[in-house]
Amino acid sequence: MPKLKRNTKDVEHLSDYFSDIDEWPNDWMAVEEDLEIGRGLLALFIPYVKHLIDERLAKKTIKNNGYHLKMLGGEIIERLLSIWRMTRPVGNS
Repeated sequence: MPKLKRNTKDVEHLSDYFSDIDEWPNDWMAVEEDLEIGRGLLALFIPYVKHLIDERLAKKTIKNNGYHLKMLGGEIIERLLSIWRMTRPVGNS
C-alpha cells in the first residue's frame, strides 16, 4: 500500500510534480502526426495523475507513476509508428 503524504505543504498542481508535463507529447514525437496523438494521450493521463494527487499519496509515489506514464506514452507512440511503417505500401516514404 502506498504511503500517505503527511506533514507537507498542500501540493495540488501537476506542475508541482512534473514541471515538463506539457512537453511530454513533444518528447514522444517522432513524426509530426505523433504530436496530436501525444496530446490525446496526455489528456488521458492527466486525470489519473490528478486522482493520485487528490488521494494525497506520497510525492515519490506520484512522481514514480508519472515517470511510468511518460515512458508508456513514448512506447505507445513508438509502437504506432512501427505499425504504420509495417502497413504502408512498399515504395512510399
